[in-house]
Amino acid sequence: MPNATVKLRLSTGELVAITADETGYYEYRNDALESGEYSFVASASYNATDSLDPKNSAKITKLSAEEIAKKAKETLKKAGKGGFPWWILLLILLTGLIGALILIAKKNPALFHKITPFVIPILHKIAPNKGLHHDKIMKQIQKESAV
Repeated sequence: MPNATVKLRLSTGELVAITADETGYYEYRNDALESGEYSFVASASYNATDSLDPKNSAKITKLSAEEIAKKAKETLKKAGKGGFPWWILLLILLTGLIGALILIAKKNPALFHKITPFVIPILHKIAPNKGLHHDKIMKQIQKESAV
C-alpha cells in the first residue's frame, strides 16, 4: 500500500520498519549479512490498521563472491558458451572499419583508392573464397582485355 509502514522480521532476530513510497514500493538492504540462507516475514500497517499476521516466510540466499563466480560459469556452460563471445567484438570492429571506409570514400576518394588495396586482402581472409562482387567484375574485365 502507498505510504504504509512495512515491518520486516528477519531470521537473524532483526526487526526493521520501512515506509513504502507513494506507489507502495519499499526496499531493504543489508550489506553486512554474511553469505548463507535467511528468511523473513513482512507485515504492514496503514492508517493505524495492521495487516494480518504473516503465515508464510520468504527465504533468501546471499552468495559469496566465489559462489557467484561459480554459478556464472555453470550458467555459461549450460547456455553452450565457453566465455566471452569474441565474434561480437570482431563484428563491431569490422562494422567500424567499413563505416570508416565509407566516410573516407565520401570525403576523399583519392585516399580511399590508396587504402582499399590494403583492406581487400583483409576482407578476403575474413571471408575466404567468397570474393566481393566487384572482384568478379574485375576478373571478367581482365579476361576480356587479354583477348
